[in-house]
Amino acid sequence: MKHKVVGWTDYDDSRKSAPVSYAKYCALVREIRENDYFFAGEDHQERPCCAPVFNDGTKGILSRRGFGGCMADAHGYTDPYDYALFTESVFIKKGKYPKYTPLTADLFSPRADLVEIFEVEVDETTFNSIEDENCWEIVTDKRYDYLDVDDVIHFYNEGRILIKTVTSLDRDRKHDDEYYKRYTAMQDFNLSQQQRKKAQDDFMALPVYLKIWVK
Repeated sequence: MKHKVVGWTDYDDSRKSAPVSYAKYCALVREIRENDYFFAGEDHQERPCCAPVFNDGTKGILSRRGFGGCMADAHGYTDPYDYALFTESVFIKKGKYPKYTPLTADLFSPRADLVEIFEVEVDETTFNSIEDENCWEIVTDKRYDYLDVDDVIHFYNEGRILIKTVTSLDRDRKHDDEYYKRYTAMQDFNLSQQQRKKAQDDFMALPVYLKIWVK
């Protein structure tokens, strides 16, 4: 989806809000990084013009932790708890905030105009599985960061093609025994700082899977 942040507004203004999908999250990270914005989740909720407006016309609102995670990602803080560095405005010594700009109608597009087509070559087994089950699962790939509901995927296999529309997505690690083992270790505050850092790195090394439902 061709998501883009086109301006900023107040968290509690009357503009329609919509869930911040992962694709929109990536667009927000890009906007923060490109403009070197630096502020907290508290600012996002309380300070004027700190809630993003996307080119579909909707406002994006997040929790303080959720926005803190977005700001952390934009500035290269990738440890599991780095969102905490950006939750409260007291943690921001010198902030940089968006400036007000008019949100004019020409900035917005119908959702249908934002749809993207993704083309994927798959093996025969995968092709048949998608055809039968309308579901595709892979280890996450940066190529699909902006994939969102209503986008279209063309699946190819040796001259055959399936044209599918995305109806739902889920990005997560497998919640198996290894997941809970590493997650528990990461939260053991009796470990030394060095041991905890290794435990966090081990957890973050678990692959994240992208599961896509289509029709």
